[in-house]
Amino acid sequence: MYVKRDISILRDIFALSPVTDNIFQEHPRTGAFPTLTNVVITSEVFGVPPNAVQMGSASLLNTSDDRMQPITGAAITKQGYVASAGNFVFYPAIQASPNGSAAMVFTLSGPTYFASAAYALLSGEGHSFGPITIAALGSGPYDPKATRWGDYSYATVDPNGEGIWLATEYIPALSRQTVDGLRNWGTRVLEVSTRDE
Repeated sequence: MYVKRDISILRDIFALSPVTDNIFQEHPRTGAFPTLTNVVITSEVFGVPPNAVQMGSASLLNTSDDRMQPITGAAITKQGYVASAGNFVFYPAIQASPNGSAAMVFTLSGPTYFASAAYALLSGEGHSFGPITIAALGSGPYDPKATRWGDYSYATVDPNGEGIWLATEYIPALSRQTVDGLRNWGTRVLEVSTRDE
């Protein structure tokens, strides 16, 4: 059996259209042509995020990632926003821990920030994320010759259940950049505690 998946986007509706067999051939045993079924999932209207400004450069960080990750077996129990007035937070990754707390990691950039690694925490009893914490301050503007800012944020629960590992891009100090000097970005990896203090 061949499976083809096609995703069509119409305003605020995603239409997932699986085809049961190869669309161009009859089924070899039954002679039947493929059947098409549709599943329509309504969603919030969204758009491609704007490019982010950065301190010390007229070059913008290309943040135009419009992919969505499928989630199964989950329910939204809390929701909200993480924002920094006048700045950009982009390419986030979020992870909840067994005790109900959560961490979100992302890149922070703006008129007073070079691309920096940052995160925000939500306690198990909390109803919104706390303030943004900068884990690694950016040290300079992103290379304007590079194609776009990468989408390399990740978050996962530590096997001990008491922390969340986070990773995201930023501009590290010159001494921590690639030795060949071709690109100036780096990845910051850190662990935050999710224990209720």
